[in-house]
Amino acid sequence: MTGLNRNVVKKIDRARLSGLYTEEDGDKERKLRKPACYLGIDEFKLHDGRRYATVIIDLKMGHVLWLAYSKKKQVVYDLCDFVGEEWMSKVEAIACDMNADFERAFLKRFPRLDVVYDHFHLVKNFNEKVICKVRKDKQARLKDEGDADAARALKHSTYILMSCADTRKRKEQDARAGKVVLRGSALFGKQEATQKGGSRQRYKDLIAQNELLAACDIVGEMLCRVYGYRQQKRMRDAMEQIVEVCRGTKDRHFAKVRQARRVAHGGDRRTCTPPYQQRQGGRHEPDDQDAQEGRLGIS
Repeated sequence: MTGLNRNVVKKIDRARLSGLYTEEDGDKERKLRKPACYLGIDEFKLHDGRRYATVIIDLKMGHVLWLAYSKKKQVVYDLCDFVGEEWMSKVEAIACDMNADFERAFLKRFPRLDVVYDHFHLVKNFNEKVICKVRKDKQARLKDEGDADAARALKHSTYILMSCADTRKRKEQDARAGKVVLRGSALFGKQEATQKGGSRQRYKDLIAQNELLAACDIVGEMLCRVYGYRQQKRMRDAMEQIVEVCRGTKDRHFAKVRQARRVAHGGDRRTCTPPYQQRQGGRHEPDDQDAQEGRLGIS
């Protein structure tokens, strides 16, 4: 639009950010200006989908502090080396997903840090590692038993089972309002599509037909609520209840949630105390190795 080369724009913006968030120390090196109490770290795919980058932010201010290629531990070491021990001494906790490399890297350099698994990734893992697995197991059993109709009812139900109550309610409202979800195209022969209703009723039917899916519903809603609690004891009690519900199912997939108790009690320097700003996810993310290491076990 301006005719400027994108590399020129990049240099201009980098200089702007450098002036806002860094300063020169005695040896003329740039250092981060203000210490952060809580850091958040996550990896993301780049455009080609085969490479990753890692971003580290100040959770309290929302500022991006570090951006680097790859999702390996070296990214954490590079940040720690750049900011120095004095700056890192002000950091109290790290929020991350269940990527063991990030956690181990921070704790290797600074064992005193608390590591917190944020709401978004906790719910994401529960979706993928418990709900999806339970649905697949149930569908396979129904096929083996020759109940083709019941197995067919579970087909294409993953999204509905993973969606939260607010999402299902919103879709029903959109369906009644006739909201367009896909525009038509005469050129490509596509017809306009509106939001379909019935997701709430289908969800009720699915959990009514299977006890494990009903347990998924209970645990999923409990996980969505627990991160809204501001009192540590209340959160601990809620995590205990989640563990008890999972244990009561006697299902191998739910068994992987049992290590949540250690997180709820702050064991091994992991805590669920919520002074951090979690991302809120609309859907309900650890293996036996993770459980043995004392990490929150939903994998």
